[in-house]
Formats: sequence, structure tokens, C-alpha cells
Amino acid sequence: MKPEKQAAEYRAKMLEIRDGFEKRIREARTSGDSVEVQRLRHELLTDLGELSQLRREVLSKPWLEKAERLEVDSPPYTDEDGELSEFWSQGALDGEFFLTARGLAELKQDVRTELRWKHEVQSHWKGWGAVITGLIGALIGLVSVLWS
Repeated sequence: MKPEKQAAEYRAKMLEIRDGFEKRIREARTSGDSVEVQRLRHELLTDLGELSQLRREVLSKPWLEKAERLEVDSPPYTDEDGELSEFWSQGALDGEFFLTARGLAELKQDVRTELRWKHEVQSHWKGWGAVITGLIGALIGLVSVLWS
């Protein structure tokens, strides 16, 4: 399954869970059970956090693979203080590192810049290839006319 589709499914599941919990929270609030309201809020945040982490991991993986193939540096893991940078987050579920929204945006921009540069270099040489092929064809035509 494509990462974008899988991420969209996680997002839809998050909205579905949020809607279900909001209804239960309203009911608990109406009955005056503040302990149940707090418990439900905590459970909601935990469930949404887990799905959000899975969604981020799914979105990060293909871009990290592209960056590695293109030899583009990924955003730094740590900042100047040796703490985890704003570009990365460590999952509570499995301890895996994944890109934050800002980290993913920066990596996408760097990968796209590298792809654009590679495309420009290739198209430059392809243009010269067409010119050289044309000149060779013209020379062959000229030689064949002169020999006949």
C-alpha cells in the first residue's frame, strides 16, 4: 500500500476515534463524572498519539529512503545542546525515530532540490547529445552527396 494512502487511512481512523471519544466525554460531562472525563481525555490522547506516530513513521520512511539514494543529508538528529532536534521525534510505542512535520518538510525540499539539479544536468547533456547527433547526420549527408 502506498504511504500516502496508508497515512490517509490513519488520519481517517484518528478522526473516527476522536469523534467517538468526544461523544463519550460529553456524556460523562453531562453526568457530572469529572474523573471519567479526565480518564477519557487521557485515553483519547494516548490513542491519537499512537496513531499519529504510526502515520508519521509511514510518511517519513519513503522520503528517508529517497534521500539516502540521492545522498541527501537528513535533518540533524540533535541540536547544539545534544538534545533531540525539532526535526525528529522518538516514538513512545517502539522508540523508533521519525520525522516531525517540520523535519519532513525540510527533507522533502532538499530531496526535490537535488532531483531538480540532477534533471537539469541530465537535460543539459541530452541537449548537447541532440546537437552532436544532428551534426554527425549532416556530415554523413554531406559526405554521401560529395561521393555521388
